Amino acid sequence: YYSLNEVRKYEFMIAYLMEFQLDHFTSYYLTETILSHGVVFTSELQAMNLKDSKSIKDKLKKLYRLALDINKMFVEDIQSLQFSALDIAATSVVMAKELLKFENIWNSELEWLYCVKLNDLTPCYNSILK
Repeated sequence: YYSLNEVRKYEFMIAYLMEFQLDHFTSYYLTETILSHGVVFTSELQAMNLKDSKSIKDKLKKLYRLALDINKMFVEDIQSLQFSALDIAATSVVMAKELLKFENIWNSELEWLYCVKLNDLTPCYNSILK
């Protein structure tokens, strides 16, 4: 365990390295933001024959949890530093949708909203798989 003084020292070092710009969006926050566009997933869920609100809510809840777990797992790896927070967030959502058997893993609305194409996520996707 670290002492309180050590924790403070490392917090200061991180703030210094970030040039005290503490308003950076983390990949975790961006994953939550992408997932907050639940309406974007409605047509996909209906295509999966999930029409009642309880089934849709359950599927969205699983998507939310899985995407955030993938994100948390990957950012603990040093390899994550080579990717932008948005790439990690988008790839986490893509992987979660794929694992939950969504037909469409990155749709045109998300591509338009975040200016991220599915093919651009391949290096991050492969790095998470390692």
